[in-house]
Amino acid sequence: MAGLIRLFLLAGLLVAAQAFAATSMNFHLEDRLAKLLDASAPAAERELVLDQYRKDALAGDIAAQYFIGNLYRLGNKLPGNIVARDPDQAFRYLSNAGAHGFIIAMAKTAELELELKKPYEAMLWTQLYGHYEGYGDAKVDAANHRPRTGGYYANLLHRTYAVFGSDATQTQAMQADFQAFIEQHDAEIHAGMVLGRDARAAPEQKPRPAPQKINFSSLKAGLPAHAQDDLGEFVVAFSADGKVKRVFLFDCTPDIAMGPELSSAMLRIQAEATTDQDGLRYAWVSLNMQGYGTERILNGY
Repeated sequence: MAGLIRLFLLAGLLVAAQAFAATSMNFHLEDRLAKLLDASAPAAERELVLDQYRKDALAGDIAAQYFIGNLYRLGNKLPGNIVARDPDQAFRYLSNAGAHGFIIAMAKTAELELELKKPYEAMLWTQLYGHYEGYGDAKVDAANHRPRTGGYYANLLHRTYAVFGSDATQTQAMQADFQAFIEQHDAEIHAGMVLGRDARAAPEQKPRPAPQKINFSSLKAGLPAHAQDDLGEFVVAFSADGKVKRVFLFDCTPDIAMGPELSSAMLRIQAEATTDQDGLRYAWVSLNMQGYGTERILNGY
């Protein structure tokens, strides 16, 4: 019963203070996110971008919720970030995004709970992330099944177990909370996952299309071997010929100090060329070092 009450308290925070709902997934936020991450951009312009993100997030855009939440989680750990670290705001935005189908937000909520020394909550979000990403879950179809050995998820699971421990009563309570959370939110999560793959832009916004195909074949040679346990995230600007013009670091978990090195490696990727567009195209790229995550990037989160 204690575990179930704890879940209700956690789930209650998903809608506390802000009436979030999953209504859209605007993946053409990338061009604005690039400006927000550009330390050379005027502060006033970046503040306007941040205000628009907040409006999008409150209107139910789960990508905007994730972006804002992660900026609140990182604070000044991310160079040039104009958002001050605020764990409460980070949790509200990230947990809402995760509970509505932006799966990577579950991992970042787990990272936040680890930082706040809340091992029980960190383990719950870690297990949820692994479940919906298909790591070691017997219920996932064989074609989508991925092992737990190696890569970011294995690293996150190892770090979470190190503080969660092996107490049988606590484990049983967490498993009960895990099942109850899925029963309560599974439909919303899957709806958001479909939205993330299929809805590339909000109807009212018609910005320059982002690259639909990205070639990662030359990336491996540029990746440091010690980065295999990291989850890197970037906003990449491509020219019309598909070459990378700029890379903006958004996060590198669990070691953001790896960010500059991985950003340099990202210069090797190539996007599909276009003949009917001028100017730069932007893409948010999440890079899981295990298998380099290309299947997730091409499908979108």
